[in-house]
Amino acid sequence: QADSVLTQLHGCAALRSLAFQGPPVARQVGEVATQVILKAMAAFASNMPLCLEALTALELVTAAGQDCALHLGEQAGAVLQILAVLPFVITASESSQGLAEPDSPGSTGLTCRSDGAAMGPLAVALTACRALRGLLVARTSAGIS
Repeated sequence: QADSVLTQLHGCAALRSLAFQGPPVARQVGEVATQVILKAMAAFASNMPLCLEALTALELVTAAGQDCALHLGEQAGAVLQILAVLPFVITASESSQGLAEPDSPGSTGLTCRSDGAAMGPLAVALTACRALRGLLVARTSAGIS
């Protein structure tokens, strides 16, 4: 089922895993799957693990090359898609006390996967920032204001 959150989560995780193999593969992920990643993220914006996988894949695509980042930002409209997820990140963070009480124990919003990678609202927010930074650096380098 294409509309299943579990299917989309595993799809984004697979694409992220592929993109981690290096810039040539990340470039291919960007060319073939950008729209799929963005649609999954838009459809399930409140699902932090899915958004983390999707944003990590997008971050790796932006790092694959300036042309990849420009395509992602210009043709795919990734900036608006990423920004649309942030209200859900804030809500998730507040509900887990990540932003509401910064001095409380466990308030970082970070939890860890079995491989030790951080996840949770804070990890999603940081990954979104890195992906947006990659898009902005590409625009600046290309002389686009």
